[in-house]
Amino acid sequence: MKTKYLCPECNGILNIDEDIILIAKKKNGEKGFLLLHTKLGNYDHKMDSTLKIEQGEQVDFFCPLCQIKLEYHKKKTNLSKLIRIDENDKESQVIFSNIYGEKATYHVEDKKVLSFGQQAQKYTDPEWFL
Repeated sequence: MKTKYLCPECNGILNIDEDIILIAKKKNGEKGFLLLHTKLGNYDHKMDSTLKIEQGEQVDFFCPLCQIKLEYHKKKTNLSKLIRIDENDKESQVIFSNIYGEKATYHVEDKKVLSFGQQAQKYTDPEWFL
């Protein structure tokens, strides 16, 4: 079985092959589909042709199935969270930046945090994931 990414609210599977399918919504209300790569640390992505996001712009991510906002924490508004189930059925969290172009991703498993991306140090408070 391949790795699955789930919505933390509805537990719906959000990936097909190597793409995680999300709805991205800009502050001005514009929204569209954004596909993120399933491999942690790979920042390749695709977005629907009607959605134009500028480098450094904050977007909110939503589940395409239940429409819930995928926020990590109410006080950390520029981070989103997904559930990750690996090929051995081990569950963990993936937390990632909502700032377009910011490379900051965290894999949290059993209170162990692995960080990915050039800007991952931005969120290095050792208690932030608890």
